Amino acid sequence: MKKAFLDKRRAEEIAARFPTPFHVYDEEGIIKNAEAVNKAFAWNRGFKEYFAVKATPNPFILKVLKESGCGCDCSSMAELRLAHSCGFKDDEIMFSSNDTPASEFAYAQRLGSIINFDDLTLIDYYAEHVGSFPETMCCRYNPGGVFTISNQIMDNPNDAKYGFTRDQLFEGFKKLKEKGVRHFGIHSFLVSNTVSNDYYPMLAKQLFELAVDLKKTLDVHIAFINLSGGVGVPYTPEAEPNDIAVIGEGVRKQYEEILTPEGMDDVAIYTEMGRFMLAPYGALVTRAIHEKHIYKEYIGVDACAADLMRPAMYGAYHHITVLGKEDAPLTNVYDVTGSLCENNDKFAVDRKLPKIDIGDLLYIHDTGAHGHAMGYNYNGRLRSAEIMLHKDGSFDLIRRAETLEDYFATFDCFEIGKQLAYNDDLFEKAKSNPYPGRGIVIGRSGDGKSAVIAYFIMGRSENSRNRIFVEDGEGIRTQAFDPSKMKDPSLIIYSPVRVLGKETIVTNGDQTDTIYEGLEKGLSFEEALRSRKYEPDEPNFTPRISGIVKVEDGALSYKMSILKANDTADRQCLRQTFEYEAQSAGVGSFLHTYKADGKTLLSFEGEPERVWLCGDIDTFTDYLWESLNEDNKVSLFVRYIDIETGKYETRIKNKNK
Repeated sequence: MKKAFLDKRRAEEIAARFPTPFHVYDEEGIIKNAEAVNKAFAWNRGFKEYFAVKATPNPFILKVLKESGCGCDCSSMAELRLAHSCGFKDDEIMFSSNDTPASEFAYAQRLGSIINFDDLTLIDYYAEHVGSFPETMCCRYNPGGVFTISNQIMDNPNDAKYGFTRDQLFEGFKKLKEKGVRHFGIHSFLVSNTVSNDYYPMLAKQLFELAVDLKKTLDVHIAFINLSGGVGVPYTPEAEPNDIAVIGEGVRKQYEEILTPEGMDDVAIYTEMGRFMLAPYGALVTRAIHEKHIYKEYIGVDACAADLMRPAMYGAYHHITVLGKEDAPLTNVYDVTGSLCENNDKFAVDRKLPKIDIGDLLYIHDTGAHGHAMGYNYNGRLRSAEIMLHKDGSFDLIRRAETLEDYFATFDCFEIGKQLAYNDDLFEKAKSNPYPGRGIVIGRSGDGKSAVIAYFIMGRSENSRNRIFVEDGEGIRTQAFDPSKMKDPSLIIYSPVRVLGKETIVTNGDQTDTIYEGLEKGLSFEEALRSRKYEPDEPNFTPRISGIVKVEDGALSYKMSILKANDTADRQCLRQTFEYEAQSAGVGSFLHTYKADGKTLLSFEGEPERVWLCGDIDTFTDYLWESLNEDNKVSLFVRYIDIETGKYETRIKNKNK
């Protein structure tokens, strides 16, 4: 019986902040599994697991694995850069690619990575395009034929595009020795996803015997043997999982029988187990949104093959748990489908499951490897977010969901790219970001008659959530909802809105007073802000965002400013001001503090987002309030100023009542 690593309550908590579908990973499970792998091969002094980055290319997961002693197996420029950015250095990176461009070989060499050649011809190619050879290099071996375990055909290496033949391997090692290589590695991958404790020991026997022949024939030093991947996981509930301790012991036995007698007990053992390391510790969580009753019973979910390709591409089985109904009888037979215009977009076919109701959360097992990584954008579907679940039950966003702006980003060099990338729906923007922090919206109403100003605050801590907006003269101020719970008033108690003559100031901090006093002294908006910088709340360094709206003689103009820290060690303050005149009816500008939710909050980037402002003041206020994340929203201020008369209406929404 397969069990989910999170229950319905926790999944709903995550979904409240990060809407389904999403991939979620079990950090504790990943760490414990890595510990088990290291323990199984602890008998080998040089052992290292080089995690196959292609399986789950997420820096937050790579850092967890790095802390567990793993290296990285990379196969592209992007994966090399990702590994390098996570702190992997030199021989902690194995570069195993095929049909490799020269630029990628050169980059791998600059990083000090171990380069694993896939073909004999690449040796001369490397010499021509890169030049010098490092002292340690590796070659990938393909023995050809058919690989069997217990008389069962597992795979056919003869049909695989990868690797050197045996004769080519000897020729390749000879060439590399002539070019100054002193330490050699042998790599081989013969079978994918074996659920057998015998695969690694059988492969090890072949490679160990080959290593002995290479040493004797060519007088070369075999530094390591890379068993690559192939150790799989049981996708079906009845299958027995691999026992990594038994596998490690089987490899040890072959090592001591073959290598040790030849004086080769310094040979390190490497592995590249992407699937075994991650698959069981990831799941795709999706919500049932439709049902259909024709010749079969269908449940439509909000995920699709763009989020998990394996069932559509390979017909692969992934077990499904209906969260909250783990013990319910399997009374119904469903096809569980996604929304792509492809009939193979099915996560399950004729699957016995409990009765599924609209709104139920489905937990699709074993997606931690080759899940999100194989996502794609057919039908314009956008790839989902990734979440890390920690041991204490807390969770963090480790990759945001894609947006339409991401989808259209590669048209940015064309005029039409501006239209495609332009998402003018303020309410959708607010919904798609569970924690924009504090936000300012300024513009002209849909009917063109009013200046629109909106300011909202959100909070994640008890202190920041313990606030309300109250009117204060022509402006507003923040106030503790329960004064007895107020811990630290700095940065959260201030006057967000003040009015000076025909100008309305709106900011996310006490710089409202700085601007007001500066204007009184004859300074400009920009000059007044010169004395301020971003907030000192390390590590977030929250930007100070400000706006000033002027309604005079039947005309509207406004400015917006952001003061933010740059990403260098000295954290210099970047100052940007944006000025708008004669804005069209229904067009506004949206500036907020954070790009997305996360453990460290990344600052807003670029110019204020252009948005469409629709409806009268009550409609606009209600829509914006409902669009803000229910858990994080605290208060909202909206003001409509009649451009002809200067008269205004104000609405305030407070979650605390």
